[in-house]
Amino acid sequence: CVDTHARLSAGQALHSAWSADSATSRRSLDSFDIERLKAFGQLGSLKQVLLHVVAGQLQDTKRNQFRNQFVHLDSNGDGLVSAEELEVGLAQVGMTRSHADVMQIVASVDTNCSGTIDYTEFVAAALDFAIDVDRDACLTAFNVFDIDGDGAISEEELARLLGLEGDQLSRAEELIEM
Repeated sequence: CVDTHARLSAGQALHSAWSADSATSRRSLDSFDIERLKAFGQLGSLKQVLLHVVAGQLQDTKRNQFRNQFVHLDSNGDGLVSAEELEVGLAQVGMTRSHADVMQIVASVDTNCSGTIDYTEFVAAALDFAIDVDRDACLTAFNVFDIDGDGAISEEELARLLGLEGDQLSRAEELIEM
């Protein structure tokens, strides 16, 4: 039996000994594109879901870069980035934003409506699809959507993956058309 109480929390894992030191994470934030986070909220729901799936398929090098950026922003180590942490973290590297702007960024990235940004949300929003994503990650993401493995993603598969039921099924058709 595994003692689940002995496991690290997400925040503890991100800040553990194998995690990069704060100077490295601060340097990695220098190349951070805050505008990409802002734009994420304007993407269609299907594109956001796709980016979440692709975020889980990144190669270690890219994953480490995003992890270092996230660790820098997650100053209290709880595995989530609050608006306050984002505002302070950006200011530390000279990317000062108004509180209203920071709140808009959090709202754009926070797809699960928790009021904070978790690691997967952060990576999905920060991805530059043309640069960060390779062919294998795209194929793996496609296979997640193609539940029956027939080489096509049907409205039913999309609806099932997105948890749409009953009256919401027409939403899958709308997402495909976006």
